[in-house]
Amino acid sequence: VVPFRLTRNMVNGFGPTGVEGSFRRSCESTLRVMRENKDTLLTVIQTFVHDPLLEWINTEARAQQNKGRGQQKLNAPSTESVQLILKRLEGHIVSPE
Repeated sequence: VVPFRLTRNMVNGFGPTGVEGSFRRSCESTLRVMRENKDTLLTVIQTFVHDPLLEWINTEARAQQNKGRGQQKLNAPSTESVQLILKRLEGHIVSPE
């Protein structure tokens, strides 16, 4: 789930109906499908929390800094992102701090 700014330039590109035309219908359909398949979507997203490849991305300094911490601490940002997505799927409008 990627936030974006709905600028005037984007709205103008949607044509004479602006956000009230096919853009709105597409967004509503997409949200409906995502909510109906929330469990499946969250299962796929949660795999990234436990993905060992994320550890390969860590630099040596970061690895030293995180030495001794549990796996849960290492993936805290990923877990927070999953919780944020879940809240948004449930209809809560929240933004990261």
